[in-house]
Amino acid sequence: MDLTAIKREHDQRLLVVDEMETRELVSRYPPRVEHAKKRFLFELALNREVQGALNIYRYGEIPLPEIFTPLLPETEIAATHGFFRYRDNDNADHWYMNFAHHNLFHGYGHFMFAQDEIQVAEHPALASAREMMLARQDELRPLTVENGKPTPVLFRNVPKTIDIRTNQIYGARFARAEDDAIREAARHTEPLTHSNILAIEAPISSGNIKYTADEVDYALRTAYSGFRAVVLASATYYSAFRPIVLHTGNWGCGAYGGNRQLMLTVQIMAARLAGLHKLVFHCGSDSVDDVKSFDSILKTRFSFSPGVRLSNVLKKLVSYGFEWGTSDGN
Repeated sequence: MDLTAIKREHDQRLLVVDEMETRELVSRYPPRVEHAKKRFLFELALNREVQGALNIYRYGEIPLPEIFTPLLPETEIAATHGFFRYRDNDNADHWYMNFAHHNLFHGYGHFMFAQDEIQVAEHPALASAREMMLARQDELRPLTVENGKPTPVLFRNVPKTIDIRTNQIYGARFARAEDDAIREAARHTEPLTHSNILAIEAPISSGNIKYTADEVDYALRTAYSGFRAVVLASATYYSAFRPIVLHTGNWGCGAYGGNRQLMLTVQIMAARLAGLHKLVFHCGSDSVDDVKSFDSILKTRFSFSPGVRLSNVLKKLVSYGFEWGTSDGN
């Protein structure tokens, strides 16, 4: 990859970027937390001294290439049990997915407590970032979709102040949990760490049993726009190419009822199209072996290999007849 070309692409696709001292951000734009249990949790999360500069980027949609032309040796696809651990001790540039709503972080102060809201609670400066974005009058809006197109939002260097064990308080159980249970589940991160976050919204069902061509196309366009934005932001930030590792999971398979095989498949495609070095699926309690299987099927049954036209792969994905699931209620 050519760094000059990357910088040109970055400037062309970037809507806005800003940098703010985290301490000032949280002071000027404190989180607005309506739900009593969330207030208790945020009091724990904000009881830490934070410092350093937080960078926020918002990109417009980045068009898909017509032909799969690998940008580096094949992206490594890995899978692990459990959920994000945010413990990175190598020289790679690690990023973590936020399974966002199109109205970014809109539920952080409410009773909801799924992946999006958990991540914001662990990184409370993200709530302040939303409040700051709401107060602005420019392109730095808290929207991951605008005018029907994906607009990925990226956050670099966000302090992670607490670790939350969600076994007993995930989803609807959070609102019913006792304060002692929440206190026991949330522990200060020692030492305090910083995370890079990519926020994109998964496709929403139009009410069909099977995925339509537009839904499959939109899923890939969204994933690619977000993953490519990470590549552009990383190379521009460092003025160099560092290995990029993106941590993800069952994107869109919870509240949105997405099909797990399809949602993992489009992420694998997007990672290889965008030029990520490694994509790590955190599978929760689902099978990690599925990831290797889905990758193999993508190459064989759906013919995703260097030189293929993406339109042909998308046609095969649609004709396979992937079906929507049902929402998990969270």
